[in-house]
Amino acid sequence: MRVYVEDCQAGDTCPLSGSVDDGVAQVQTLLQVAQDTPLPTADGRELTAPLAFSGIIAPLYESRTWFVLSQALDQAMNDGDGSLLLYLADLMAGRADDGTYPDGATEANWAINCADFGSTGDPETWASQAEELREASPTFGDMLAFGDLLCADWPGDPAGNRAPVTAAGADPIMVVGTTGDPATPYEWSVALADQLESGFLVTYDGEGHTAYGRSNECVTAAVDGFLIDGVEPEDGLVC
Repeated sequence: MRVYVEDCQAGDTCPLSGSVDDGVAQVQTLLQVAQDTPLPTADGRELTAPLAFSGIIAPLYESRTWFVLSQALDQAMNDGDGSLLLYLADLMAGRADDGTYPDGATEANWAINCADFGSTGDPETWASQAEELREASPTFGDMLAFGDLLCADWPGDPAGNRAPVTAAGADPIMVVGTTGDPATPYEWSVALADQLESGFLVTYDGEGHTAYGRSNECVTAAVDGFLIDGVEPEDGLVC
């Protein structure tokens, strides 16, 4: 979020003024406004705080769409209109115009996650973790808390427990991580490559979710060369 705000403020039409801290605070204010008084939208639905959160998160996945986030924030903050943020939230959720969710992506995501590992902790633990999240991320912490709650009530037993992944005896395994990935932290890529007995890491030094197919030629060449020709890139390659 901070990198987006800095990029936005470097342009001429950014709705976020002052310093980066000021800009982030203005986004936090918008989320609080949506919490207290949901914003009207063109289709008659209201932009609530969770929908505003989703609308903000969605463009952060791809840095080439940050300009759309700027437009949506401008509309919401200066016109009191949540239409574009609501549109982005609907895209994130796979919601069709008729209110249905035809691709089933959200259900599939929860089903797979809960079947893989299930829930850990209890309500008291989650409440404590929520406080840590709020401190670490004053903008998004509230919306990211209690993530284990749904899996706690999921029908069916998980297939396994969280544990190191070693893939003993496997051929070399490439792990690609993005330093500014808003959805899968770069630290996870580093940890996975370290855990795998034959793992090695390729780093994309940039913003957005994932790297292959959306970053640069360096990443494309490294992945294609490995998967197609079996050529490992230099150890610790940073693109």
